[in-house]
Amino acid sequence: MRVVKNRLLFTTLAVFLMLALVLPLVGCGGGSSSLVGEWYSESEDFTIEFSKDGTGSWGGFNITWEVKSSRLHITFYGETEAFKYSVSGSKLTLVNPEDDDDVVELTKVNKGLDGFK
Repeated sequence: MRVVKNRLLFTTLAVFLMLALVLPLVGCGGGSSSLVGEWYSESEDFTIEFSKDGTGSWGGFNITWEVKSSRLHITFYGETEAFKYSVSGSKLTLVNPEDDDDVVELTKVNKGLDGFK
């Protein structure tokens, strides 16, 4: 009986420890609301804009977008790419789904009260 109680205690502690380690990681990519706005890549010289309604533009061309399964899904001319992404403050990092070494850094564009950059 004592062995069963010890095993139950150990199992319970293990579950709580796993939850304590995993729960803070949920949403590390940032939520979809953190993506809304205009982002600029200086190295690639293009702008992406994400609207609240799931539409936007990439370099002046229309896109649709959504976040699901921790990936940023962007549809452009009927083709969808599921980028790995992270948002940290005013920085957005997009990682090519086919090449982890292909990374683009973007900075959120702050517009003044008059709407200009």
